[in-house]
Amino acid sequence: MVGVPNEELAVYANDASAAASWVQSNILAYDGVSFKYIVVGNEVSGDDANNILLAMSKIWDAICSAGRQDRITVSIAVRFDVLMYSALEKAGGNNVPVVVSKTGWPSYGGVGTIVQNA
Repeated sequence: MVGVPNEELAVYANDASAAASWVQSNILAYDGVSFKYIVVGNEVSGDDANNILLAMSKIWDAICSAGRQDRITVSIAVRFDVLMYSALEKAGGNNVPVVVSKTGWPSYGGVGTIVQNA
């Protein structure tokens, strides 16, 4: 698995030749390596979210141009909270209040793990 950094998404979203160059430098240059996945961005939010689909599309186009579309999947790493809310809506529970809590005592003894905080 190879990842495209969030800070580069705008470049590839707006420039197909830059995306093709990234694929050449990071995938095709390593012909002996069997890449299976390219992850475009990591838990993207904010301004970068506006570029994710275009960047993915241009990276995918470059993969197809190189004839690797049957061997490499282009995907994104999605934030957990996005999946959670989407799943709740699909299940018809978008109006159900959800409380996330934790029980138990951390066994490794972190900074705040003192009897006074228990």
